Amino acid sequence: MTDPPGLRRWADEQRRDTGLPYGGPTAPLPGPTALALPGAASMVARSMAVSMRLLPLLSRIVRPVSEFFLPAAPLVDRIAPLLAPGQTVLDLGCGKGGIAQRFAAKAPVLVTGVDAHAPFIEAARRQALGTACGERCTFLVDDVTAPGPWMRPADLVLALGVGPVYGALEVTLEFLATLVNPGGTLVWGRLEAPGAADRVVARARAVLNQAGLALYHVQTDWSGADRAVLADRARVLADEVRALTVRSSSYAPDLDDFAKTWTDGVPRPGRLPVVLTARRTDR
Repeated sequence: MTDPPGLRRWADEQRRDTGLPYGGPTAPLPGPTALALPGAASMVARSMAVSMRLLPLLSRIVRPVSEFFLPAAPLVDRIAPLLAPGQTVLDLGCGKGGIAQRFAAKAPVLVTGVDAHAPFIEAARRQALGTACGERCTFLVDDVTAPGPWMRPADLVLALGVGPVYGALEVTLEFLATLVNPGGTLVWGRLEAPGAADRVVARARAVLNQAGLALYHVQTDWSGADRAVLADRARVLADEVRALTVRSSSYAPDLDDFAKTWTDGVPRPGRLPVVLTARRTDR
């Protein structure tokens, strides 16, 4: 796994050496023909704090983080007016591409979604086929923690599904900021206990300001209806994990740990999404 400072240097070098545009339209990248990524299973397991002993069950227990994170429609409705025709969207940890495809349907933008879990990308490609916006959507199986063809600056960078793969909050936001075009937007989020939300926002604000981005929108409060949706999703996954535990007794201890500790993907009681939207101010 490449260290985030190394990724930042690589991104800066790519901008300088290839002359990639910051604000102009950029064609979406062609997707690979193969859906298999060497080492993807272990990488996904590491990034989501899943025990390596659960690799045989990985496809049964991993869910797109955005499915548990937040209702997508309000986010898309708020951000889509900021996008001009032909601008680019980069969705890191895109899961099954639900949020990315919502943006493509809402605005005439070019979307690239990246996820290391091949079944998610396969599902995203199937869902995009035949839709009005499908030709503007590209979904890649790739490692978002290492340099690759996905690493191009974009006008909107979504990082709702990356979890802790880049390390500490400060390191994560510093790196993500390098991917945002001048005048562009970053949306990042993670699950936090309500008492920690204000501290997280303050830390994020300081890092983003240093990186040339200003907070545009902060959401830490969620309605009772939103909380109920998140709780229902968590309960469904918990029920599935319990069913697997009964059928796979040898995995029971690790499945139990997964259900208790994977807080970046499962909104356990007492944890709610903190979602920050920031816009680049240096043009």
